[in-house]
Amino acid sequence: MAKERTTTESRVERVRKLLKSPNARIQALMGVLHPTEIAQVLEDTPRETQLKIVKNLPRDVLSEAITEMDEDSYPGQLLLLLNPKVAASILNILDFDDAADLLAELPEDEQAKILFHMSDEDEDVLNQLLEYDEDSAGGLMNPEVIFVKENMSKLEALRQVVAQSETMEEFYTIYVVDDDEVLQGFLTFRSLFVSRNTELVKNIMGTDVVSVDVYMDQEEVAKVMAQYNFPTLPVVDLEGKLLGRITFDDVLDVIEEESTEDLLSFAGVSDEENLRGGWSDAVRSRIPWLIINLMTASVAGFTISQF
Repeated sequence: MAKERTTTESRVERVRKLLKSPNARIQALMGVLHPTEIAQVLEDTPRETQLKIVKNLPRDVLSEAITEMDEDSYPGQLLLLLNPKVAASILNILDFDDAADLLAELPEDEQAKILFHMSDEDEDVLNQLLEYDEDSAGGLMNPEVIFVKENMSKLEALRQVVAQSETMEEFYTIYVVDDDEVLQGFLTFRSLFVSRNTELVKNIMGTDVVSVDVYMDQEEVAKVMAQYNFPTLPVVDLEGKLLGRITFDDVLDVIEEESTEDLLSFAGVSDEENLRGGWSDAVRSRIPWLIINLMTASVAGFTISQF
């Protein structure tokens, strides 16, 4: 494992050095890297080099690389290096939740320029996601979800699942809603295969479904998923209507973020600092406390010297 990590790091570092050459062949250099490695290069590269990279990468590779970048490097800003129409095509490749995260980093006027080149349906979905707090379940969720009605027959439900799944890369759970789209339960793949074609969904569905409120804090969402060990959680509004889903990979990012915050707090680092912050930021945020600490230590030392 250590050998693989070293190989990856050395490959990324070699590409970084080669990119400094004025005659660097961007496509050839990027072609030897995985999208996650391209993300590392983009994070620590000057803006003019980033521009060369994003304009020479295939759109599917670029979209994956951008989503792998650390959020502290503001990957959404890379969209500003592209023509709004091209930026929109990049977002069209991504899941809605990832696309909304990138758009959220941009000013509203820049968002509008990109959304103008997207379909009305996609624009509506992204605008809705942008209204949720980024640290809430709504900010994490993907609105693309497989669901069937409880009064459908098993055969009708199976056809519905096939039709809905054509536009989704993967899904883990089939949810069941009523006529008002209120979450009622879930279907397992086993129940779809072993039950009769005429059996109603409500008779074969599981009812012990666990959901999270759209406004729930992301840390609480992570706790719920960890407690029940589910690969995905449905997200509902205050009336119980199904809005979307949160998958385990989204929660892994949350756990990493929250763990980093806890470690920094334990080390006495303020919220204004982070692991990538510069020394000047650290000095500005820490010096008042260091002065107070020096004064109290001096008073303590003087008191002790008197005895």
